[in-house]
Amino acid sequence: MDSFEQKLFDTLSSIIEDDQTEVIIYSGPLERPHDDLLVRSYCGKKKKRVLLLLATNGGDAHVAYRIARCFKTHFEHFSVLIHTVCKSAGTLLALGANEIIMSDHAEIGPLDVQIRKADEIGERSSGLTITQALASLQNHAFSMFEEYFLNIRVRSGLQITTKSAMDIAADLTVGLFAPIYGQIDPLRVGELHRAVMVSMEYGERIGKQNLKDKALERLVTGYPDHGFVIDRTEAAELFKNVREPNEKEKSLVTQINSLLVDNIDEDTPYVCSLSEWYFKMKAEKEVPHEQGNNEKTGDDKAGEHSEECAAGKKPDEIPAEAAPVQDK
Repeated sequence: MDSFEQKLFDTLSSIIEDDQTEVIIYSGPLERPHDDLLVRSYCGKKKKRVLLLLATNGGDAHVAYRIARCFKTHFEHFSVLIHTVCKSAGTLLALGANEIIMSDHAEIGPLDVQIRKADEIGERSSGLTITQALASLQNHAFSMFEEYFLNIRVRSGLQITTKSAMDIAADLTVGLFAPIYGQIDPLRVGELHRAVMVSMEYGERIGKQNLKDKALERLVTGYPDHGFVIDRTEAAELFKNVREPNEKEKSLVTQINSLLVDNIDEDTPYVCSLSEWYFKMKAEKEVPHEQGNNEKTGDDKAGEHSEECAAGKKPDEIPAEAAPVQDK
């Protein structure tokens, strides 16, 4: 075991053994079928605590909900540790945690759903875009009607009746805004509204324990941009239990920082259990190895497992006993 692995082993020992905590890394997009790895691994196994080190730009809300639901069901205490970016569906996943741990570098984001743009490849728009556009148009239309009506009444010296002034103002306003409203597809509006409601419904189901009053509505509709930065200070306004990492957690994220950061933009997420690696290494340290035989030593095997995970293996290709912990 090299110096890096030994230091990580010691750090994990204080968390896993002392705190009786399962430690898991998830870095990358929240997409199917990668949630199956976690659900299959922990379904039906009631454990005490789980610490999820999460780094993601978002993904599928259904995947985020499924993982959060699994951890809430099968662990007595669920913590999410964020050391870098955790946006969109990542924020939804974090809603299900009993506590959210955020370093000074961490940020979460709003929950407005991202929808694929019609006739565009790879481009997405916020599910709130059309809703906000409609609200803006409504405000402008009313202001224009009011301005037309008052100007007609005042400049005519009140010679034009109120009813006539209203009719003229209405005709002018409709003529101005009708072409704009005509470009809006009502089916698309309904689709976007339904997508936004997905976040609301999932958030209500998994976020009751930690969300403050009206925080969910604020996360879904209260921010002007999907990329808006919500740091630990602002997160404390939304969640009941938000804290900075303790010394053991700070040491852990410092050691595995590259695994969190380097994989966040990959097509395939980096998903694995540091607890499995820890107990694998612990068992191999306790078993004496004969010198001179042809079998690979524990350190050799650990290196292979580390290289496999560091190379970005798909979740279903990672051996159950493997643990991805080689610093890049």
